[in-house]
Amino acid sequence: LDTGIDQDHPEFAGKVKYLWDAGYSTPYEDENGHGSHVAGIVSANKDGAGIHGIAYDADLAIAKIGEANGISLSAAKQALNWAKQYDDIVVANLSANTNYSSSYNSSMTDQGSGIFTNDHVVYGGSNYYNLEDPTTWKDVIPDELVLVVSAGNTDLGYVQNPATFASAVDSNNNLELDGRMLIAGNWNTSTQTIDGAKSGHVCKDYTTQCNDTYKTSDFYILAPGTNINSVNNGGGYTRMSGTSQAAPVVTGGVAIIHQLWPYMQGKNIAQLLLQTANKDLSNYSITTHGQGLLDLDKATQPVGELGISLTGRTGTTATISGSVSISGIDDSVIASLSSISAIDDFDRDFKVDLSSMIIQSNNLMPLQDTYKKGDSWGVRLSNLDVKSLDNFSIGLESKEHFLIGYNKSVANTALDLNLSYSKNKTNHWIDVLGVWGSVNSANTIDSNLTWTNDNFWVQGGVMATNTDLTPGLVSDIDNLYSVYSTAGWEKDNWQIYAGTKPELIRGDVEFNLPSNVDENGVMHYNKQKTRVKNSTTGFVGGSWQQDMNGYSLITDGVVDSVGERRTSIKINKKF
Repeated sequence: LDTGIDQDHPEFAGKVKYLWDAGYSTPYEDENGHGSHVAGIVSANKDGAGIHGIAYDADLAIAKIGEANGISLSAAKQALNWAKQYDDIVVANLSANTNYSSSYNSSMTDQGSGIFTNDHVVYGGSNYYNLEDPTTWKDVIPDELVLVVSAGNTDLGYVQNPATFASAVDSNNNLELDGRMLIAGNWNTSTQTIDGAKSGHVCKDYTTQCNDTYKTSDFYILAPGTNINSVNNGGGYTRMSGTSQAAPVVTGGVAIIHQLWPYMQGKNIAQLLLQTANKDLSNYSITTHGQGLLDLDKATQPVGELGISLTGRTGTTATISGSVSISGIDDSVIASLSSISAIDDFDRDFKVDLSSMIIQSNNLMPLQDTYKKGDSWGVRLSNLDVKSLDNFSIGLESKEHFLIGYNKSVANTALDLNLSYSKNKTNHWIDVLGVWGSVNSANTIDSNLTWTNDNFWVQGGVMATNTDLTPGLVSDIDNLYSVYSTAGWEKDNWQIYAGTKPELIRGDVEFNLPSNVDENGVMHYNKQKTRVKNSTTGFVGGSWQQDMNGYSLITDGVVDSVGERRTSIKINKKF
C-alpha cells in the first residue's frame, strides 16, 4: 500500500501479480520512488544482481494509494477491502502515518513508564487522532491478513496513526484487529538506537494508572530501517531511511513464515514474530523497544519443546522421550522414523529423526541356569517361584503377575504334556516406553510336549503372547507366536542338552507415525507394520552332580550361540 511501483525495474520482473489504483493520472506507476523502494525491501528478485528482498520468493500485490504529495489512508482502506477477493494476499505493508498537529502533541502528558495521556479538546481522552474509528479498519481488513504499519518518523515516545489502532479493543475488550497489526520501529544498526517513534502507549482509559487491556508495546517490533539500499525508481538503487524502510523488513518476515507454514493464522504469525524478537539490546525497555528486534532465525526455529501429537496438528502433544526395544524391525520403518512431524508451541510442524530411539536385540530371552527335561519357557519368562502340587503348578506375585500350569502324561505314550498360562508385567519380545506407548501387561500361553526314550528326551513347544498396550507411536502389537525345541540325555549324575530359544514365526507391530502436514494444516499419519523377527539362537549345556556325605555338589554350564557362557557351582544339603 504505497505510491505504486516501477513496473519496468528488473528487480520486479515476474513479481507483480495484482494491481489496484485509487484513480491517479498514472495508474500503478511510481512517480515518487517511495513505493518502489519499499517493495524492493520486501521482495526484490534474488538474481545475483543489485539487491534482493527479505522474502524474495514472494509475489507482489501493488495498491497505489498516493503520489508525490503523500498517501491517502482512506485509499488504503479501500485497497484492503479490494484485497479481500484474493486468498493469497497474506500480508499488507503500510509505510505511512498521520502527522500530528502541534496542538495535539502539546496536549500530551508523559505519565512515566511508557504511558502517555492526552487532554486535547477534540482528539484527547478516548478519542483517536482525526477522530478515526478503529472499527473502520476492522471492517476492511481481509481475514487472516497481517497488516504491518510503520511507527512514524517523528522522534516521539509514542507512535503515529494508524499504528495506534493495533491495541484498540471493542466493548468486550477484544482486539479490533485481532492482533494482526504489527507496528514497525526503526532500529539504527550503526548507532544501536531507535530512529523515530518508540513504543510508548497513549492510554485511552486512565485513572491513577492505565487501564487499557493492551498496550502499543504489545505489538511494536523493531527492524533495520536506516540507510537501507533498495530499488531506485527509474532504475538502479538508492538508500533511504525511516520506519517506512523498517516496516517492509517485518512484512517480508511475515511472508517467510507464511511460506514455511501456510496454514498459520495471521494473529499467530504476528505473535510468533513478536515472541521471538531479540531483546538483547542496549538499555532494553519494553516501553521503548517494544518486543525487541525482529529475529527471523529464531522465528523459523521451534518455539518451546517439540512434541508428538497422535490426534492432529493442534492436538495434545507428548514429550519426545522413551524407546522401543524390539527383536527386529523392517528397514522401511527405520527410514520412516527418520522424518517424523513434531509440533512446537505454535502448532507448527518440524521434522525430527526418531530412528535412534529404536533398540534392536536379536533375542531378548534369558537363559540363566540349567535347562531341565520338561522345562517350560513360559515358566522361565514369568520369573516367578513356581510350586508344584500333583499335576498342577502355580506362581503368584500379584493379580498382575502370576502363572498357572498343568502337566500330564499322555496315556499309552512316552509323551508328557505341559500347559501354562502366565500374566506378566512385560513383553519379552518388545518393550515400549514414553512417546511410543507403554506395555501394561503380556499374557502368554505355553504348550509343549516331551518325548522320552530311556535316557534320551526331546521336547518341542509353542508360545502365544498377547499384549495389553497403551498406544503411542506404537499403535498395536499383534499376537506373537514362537516355537522352541530342546533335546537332552541323562544318566546317573550327568545331564547334557542342546536346543533353541523361542523363535518368532508370526507377529507384527504397527506404528502410527505423523508423516507430514499439508498446506491446510491437516496432519497426516503413516501406518506401517513390521514383522517382529529374530534369528535362531541355540544353546548347549550340561550338569554333573556328586554326593559327598549327605551333601550334593552340582556344576552347571550353559553356552548359547551368541557366545554367552554361564557356569555355576552349587552345594546343597540333602535331607
